[in-house]
Amino acid sequence: MQGKSLYYLAITELASAYAEHALSPVEVTQATLERIGALNPRLLAYTEVTAERAMADAAASERRHRAGDARGPLDGVPIGLKDIIDTAGIATTCGTGFLRDRIPIQDARLAANIAAQGGILLGKQHMLEWAMGGVDTNVHFGTCRNPWNDAHFSGGSSTGAGAAVASGMAAGAVGTDTGGSVRQPASYCGIVGLKPTANLVSLDGVFNMSPTCDTAGPITRTVEDNALLLAAMLGEGQGLIQGGSPAAGSLDGVALAAPRAWAARHGHHEVVQAVDAAIDVLAALGASVQDVPLDFGDDIGTLYRNVVFPEMLVAHGEWFPSRADEYGPHPRSRLEDGLTITAEERASAQEDRARATAMAEDAIIGFDAFILPTQPTQAPAFDQDEAIIAGKAMSTTAIRGLFTLPWSVIGWPGLSIPCGFTGAGLPVGLQIVGRPYAEALLYRIAAAYESATTWTSLRPPL
Repeated sequence: MQGKSLYYLAITELASAYAEHALSPVEVTQATLERIGALNPRLLAYTEVTAERAMADAAASERRHRAGDARGPLDGVPIGLKDIIDTAGIATTCGTGFLRDRIPIQDARLAANIAAQGGILLGKQHMLEWAMGGVDTNVHFGTCRNPWNDAHFSGGSSTGAGAAVASGMAAGAVGTDTGGSVRQPASYCGIVGLKPTANLVSLDGVFNMSPTCDTAGPITRTVEDNALLLAAMLGEGQGLIQGGSPAAGSLDGVALAAPRAWAARHGHHEVVQAVDAAIDVLAALGASVQDVPLDFGDDIGTLYRNVVFPEMLVAHGEWFPSRADEYGPHPRSRLEDGLTITAEERASAQEDRARATAMAEDAIIGFDAFILPTQPTQAPAFDQDEAIIAGKAMSTTAIRGLFTLPWSVIGWPGLSIPCGFTGAGLPVGLQIVGRPYAEALLYRIAAAYESATTWTSLRPPL
C-alpha cells in the first residue's frame, strides 16, 4: 500500500489493513469524504453526501475491528449507492425533481445487506432521471462528468457510481442496469461493473422500471472487489466463489466465443483493436478463443423498446401522464413513445425475445463465455452527436446499447472490465458474458486477465 492514496485503496487492501490495525475506517472514510469535497463540485458524482452518518458508522466499524468483531471484508469500506435505491431516512429521488423530498422508512434489501456487513454509506449518487439512459445530463440535478476528461460523459444511467469509483470518491458503488447502466459507466470510466443474472440480486426497495430487464450490480476498481461487493449485496458474506474471491491464474480449459464480425460492424476501430488485443492476452493465458457468427442485428433496440417501455408505463402509472410536465424531456419522450406500442408489438416482442435467447444458447454451445466490447465507442463528448463506425456516421445515442441490450433482454450476466485506452486517453471496456448464474466463471476469466495487465491499476489525471 506504500505510496497509495487512502481513497484509492482496494476493498481487499482495506480489509487487510484494518485486520492488521494498520489503518482505521475513520481515517479512510475521512480521506474519502475529503476527496468528495474536492472533486464533487467538478464531477457531480453525488447528489447527497451523508458525511455525519458515514463518520459515525466508521467509528462503530473501528470499534468492531479493535475488538476483533469485524463483520467481514466490507466492514469499514466506504460505499455509494445510486439514488434509485431506498435508504431509510435519506432521500431517494430516482433522479427526478418532484421526488426530492421522498424519504424512505427502510433500506432496500441490498442496502440493508451491505450495512449489515459494515459497509459505510457515503451518500446517494447522481443518475439520469428515472434511470432512463441515452442522454448526457439530468435537468433536475445537473451533469455528471467523466473523471478521465470532464468534457465527456461518465456513462448512464448510473452516472455518479462510475465517476465516483473511478475518481476515488468511493471504494465501490451499486448501480442498476436495465440495458447497460452499470456496464456503460464501467466501460467509459475504466473500472469493473457487473450486470448480474436477472433476479439474482433482490430489487426490494429499488424502483422497478422493468421487471423483465432490471438488475442491480456492483461497480468497483478491481475484479476481486466486485465479487466481494456482489456477495455483500446478496447477503452471503463470503461470495459466490470458494474463499470469497476469484483466483487469478491460468485459463486452461476455458473456451471463449468471440463474435468479432458483430463487434467490427458496430464498434469503433480503436475499440475493436483494444478488444482484439485483450483476446490475445486471454489466449496467452490458456483460453481457447474461436470466432462465432453471433449478431443480434440492428433491431435489438426495437426489441428492447417493445419489452421495456410498456413495463415503464406501468411503473410510472402513479405519476404519468398526470404529472408529465414535471418530467425531463428524455424520460417523458420515452414514456410517450411507450403509449404508441401496440398489443401486437408487445406480443411479437416476447416471441423475438425467445428467439434472441435461443440464438445466444446456440452460439454458446461448446463455449464457456462470450467476449466482446462493452461499448461501441469511447465515452462521447457532451457536444458529440455522431461517431464514425466502419466508415459511416452513427448517432452516439443510438449505438450505445448495441452490445449490452441483448444480454439485458435475455437476462444473462455481463461483466465489463477495462482493456485499454483510445488515442484520446479514454478507457475501453471488454465485456465477458456467460450463461445465467455464471458470475463466478466471469470473475475467474476477468481476474486472470486483470492479473496479466495493468488497466485496473491506472487512475484518471485528477
